[in-house]
Amino acid sequence: MNPRCRRAFTGGQDCIVRIWDLDAGTDHEPEVAPDADGGVNTVAVAHDYWISGSEDAEVRRYMKDKGQIDGLVTSAKGVPVRCVALDAKGKKVAVASDELSVKLVNMEDIMQVTLLEGHTRGVRSVSWHPSGELLTTCGADGKIIAWDVTEPTAKVVKTVEGIIPTVIDSAHPGTPGAIITHICFSPVRNLVAWTDSDGVFFRWQDVIPGTMPSPVTSSNAATATATTKKVPESLSLFGDDNAIDRVLDGGAIDEDEGMADVDDWIIDDLGGGIADEPEGAKEFNGYVKEMAYNMIGVIEVTDQDTHHIVNVEFFDRSMRKSYHFTDHYKYDMGCLENDHPSQVLYKPYGTWAAQSEWTYPLKRTDTRVLGITAGAAMPTRSLRDNTNDDLQGLGNVVIATSEGDLTFLSGSGLERRILGLGGDFVSMVAAAEWVFVVHRAGSTTIDGSQNLSYSLINFDDFSVRQRDVLPIPKGHRLTWVGITSEGAPAIYDTTGRVHILTKYQIPHHGSWTRILDTNLLERRKGKDESYWPVGINGSTFMCLILKGRQEFPGFPRPLVQDIPITMPFRREDVLNEQVYRNLMFLDMAYDQLEDELTTRELSQRELTIDKEFVQLIQESCKAGNLPRVVELAKLLHFPHSIDIAVKIAEFHRCIGLKEKLLVLKASQEGDVETRLEVMKEKRDSWLKKDPPPRRKMIEESSTATRAFQNSAPPPAIHRPALAPAAIAVEHTRFSSVAPRPAAQPSWDEPPAIGSSSSSDGKRKRVEDNLESEGFDFTPPPPPKQKTNPFARKAETGRNPFARKGDPSKPVQKSESFFDKVDAAESGKPKSELRTAWGLT
Repeated sequence: MNPRCRRAFTGGQDCIVRIWDLDAGTDHEPEVAPDADGGVNTVAVAHDYWISGSEDAEVRRYMKDKGQIDGLVTSAKGVPVRCVALDAKGKKVAVASDELSVKLVNMEDIMQVTLLEGHTRGVRSVSWHPSGELLTTCGADGKIIAWDVTEPTAKVVKTVEGIIPTVIDSAHPGTPGAIITHICFSPVRNLVAWTDSDGVFFRWQDVIPGTMPSPVTSSNAATATATTKKVPESLSLFGDDNAIDRVLDGGAIDEDEGMADVDDWIIDDLGGGIADEPEGAKEFNGYVKEMAYNMIGVIEVTDQDTHHIVNVEFFDRSMRKSYHFTDHYKYDMGCLENDHPSQVLYKPYGTWAAQSEWTYPLKRTDTRVLGITAGAAMPTRSLRDNTNDDLQGLGNVVIATSEGDLTFLSGSGLERRILGLGGDFVSMVAAAEWVFVVHRAGSTTIDGSQNLSYSLINFDDFSVRQRDVLPIPKGHRLTWVGITSEGAPAIYDTTGRVHILTKYQIPHHGSWTRILDTNLLERRKGKDESYWPVGINGSTFMCLILKGRQEFPGFPRPLVQDIPITMPFRREDVLNEQVYRNLMFLDMAYDQLEDELTTRELSQRELTIDKEFVQLIQESCKAGNLPRVVELAKLLHFPHSIDIAVKIAEFHRCIGLKEKLLVLKASQEGDVETRLEVMKEKRDSWLKKDPPPRRKMIEESSTATRAFQNSAPPPAIHRPALAPAAIAVEHTRFSSVAPRPAAQPSWDEPPAIGSSSSSDGKRKRVEDNLESEGFDFTPPPPPKQKTNPFARKAETGRNPFARKGDPSKPVQKSESFFDKVDAAESGKPKSELRTAWGLT
């Protein structure tokens, strides 16, 4: 307790010191100091500060009645601190630890440290005399030593043996209740406080009844000023005046007085034949030995009879943190260097192979490992058995280094690929098929934005499945990255919100969905607590509950608590939130299916969601919100669920709504399997690879050719759409069987200019000769057609120069255009044209 008895300080194996307000109720949350890295063994309180000692070998100083640390006082050499005690003025502190010496530290100048050496085993407790001149210590060696600390060099006043047992470790046989570990009496109040081994803190108010004298009444002895008196050097608690005289005369005290018949007792001969130790040498039994001492730090070893405590301390604690460990082999040589490359050790949980673990060293000594993760498919049975489950491999390992890359290795240690990371690495987590990497493309902004991004990289082909920005608000930090039981990435930040990445299996379709806000939990009202995420199992958020300002879980580890997930909808509609939360998890489960349309579990979940939808439909019908009823009915999965909605509409006499629901049922009648097939086709279309930019229309030759050696023209590409149209000739009964006559010139087609008159003459003489020989070229007259008496009469004012129809010409399309094209392609010289009037 503090001097005024307004605060009580408790510490335990959870590495936390709690500050209790003795005037507050039992439901009051205490202030905490979670700075220790080991169990807190001792606490001492002064007027303007308080200190604590823990198993991490550190003694810390804190502000008055607060959990804010003020600095380190001292530290033991890799062994736990057992007890700290402050003198009445709060100017000196005595520190007892498993070391063989007690440290006396001046709180006004912590560099002034006095060592009290006299115990042969670890010191357990220290206490001050109210005058501040005497200090008593007790240790595991069974000795109680009184020290005079008035001089700069402390002196032993008296050593008492036989009062406490000589043991290092002790165990209680056990009681029905918890063991009381510490008890404290208030000096100014009628109050007693104690703690037990179950970690419970008790306060007993008004211990002494009012009918009896008060235990806190001031007495003259308590208020009198302590008289300073020099303690004689040869003080004897048992009044052996003869022994004091012999000491003053320079003689030695014979501890075997009265044993005259035993002259050759071994204790009388000790020290006779032992030579003096050379200067600088130390007896190792019970003392500290330096195994390494250089500019980096020091390695110290403390002998504990059965083992050694190795303490490694670094001078630059901002770069490396000191640590200690237990050495059961009692090594006597060590080395402390910083020029060795980093390495990664991989050790699987269990496998049938003998050589399964491996190390991966980095080449450069200045390269640091920033993060590491491993992911693999969950085996169906133990890998210690020789089964076929090990054919899926030992998973994948991803290492993030300070060189700005991600190194991918297989579970057997094979290097697969090194990818460059476009930004600063932050964190990552791996699943069976991918790794989720959080990185920062640039620096943080002036308004507090972390500017964090993520990438979802596949293990099989190292392709990026998703890439986007994390939903971290300004002024807040990312505290946890994990994977849900459904296999979806999840994050947690300092705002207390949980997000999961939905549609993560579909490339570039992922979106962050907020599923929980811990600030809105019912259990948090009136409490100062935070949450340390462990995982997400279905609709349950698994976490550790931290009290007060505690940021990390301590020792012993608290139990994992489960908190139901509730989507932070702004309207307080529990059923609506439950339906859409279950629908979201159902969609995520369907995305994990491969060739199956559905499973029995998914069908049961759909049926459960339909029941919840029917309840919403009933509430909407009662409220008269008919458009919402139609909207909810479209989300039903089974036709018989629509039948229930129709009955609800009929019960509420909503005739128009009933007709709409029947139309909706008709469109979905017997269509459950079709709905599942459409969903599967949609998933397959999303996962289908993009087609190549251009398909090859012809097969490549089997004989491989060297690049840039083929000078032949490229093969012609057959394009049916650009081929010339085929001429379709339609034959009727008016078509002539005679060969098609030559085209006659017309006004539309002027005759050729410059044509030879001799050719016309030759053609005319040939025709005359053929006529003289009896060949008649006159075409036969067309058959007479029946005249229509009601037909229109011929016009008399017809143009005499108009072109007359040729009855022998078949009804077909003109080929003059194609003839001209053929003539142009044949390379004939283009003849001059002349108009009908002879003008060029």
